[in-house]
Amino acid sequence: MYIFSGAEDRQGYLWDRHYHVCLSKFQHSNVVNCVAFKPRDPETLVSVSDDNTIKVWRSRRRHRQLSSANTNDSETLATLVSVPHDCPETLSSAENAVVTA
Repeated sequence: MYIFSGAEDRQGYLWDRHYHVCLSKFQHSNVVNCVAFKPRDPETLVSVSDDNTIKVWRSRRRHRQLSSANTNDSETLATLVSVPHDCPETLSSAENAVVTA
């Protein structure tokens, strides 16, 4: 089992829960607020940060960083990300209460 976490050191971390070791780091340029696994694809992770980006990551086997989206609004910071099991899109929320897909 794995755990994906965000931190104030500008990194997302993938942990092996059984062995208590960090398996990989995912770089942002500011605090990582929220992270999520994609339920239908366990090799895909999503992270959001105060750097105004939402990044989609895949395993090294399937490419490291798949994509990055920018909120294009320095006043609006992404605060939440969700990848619903029955929805093909990633949902995010921001401080201005806007939910995007």
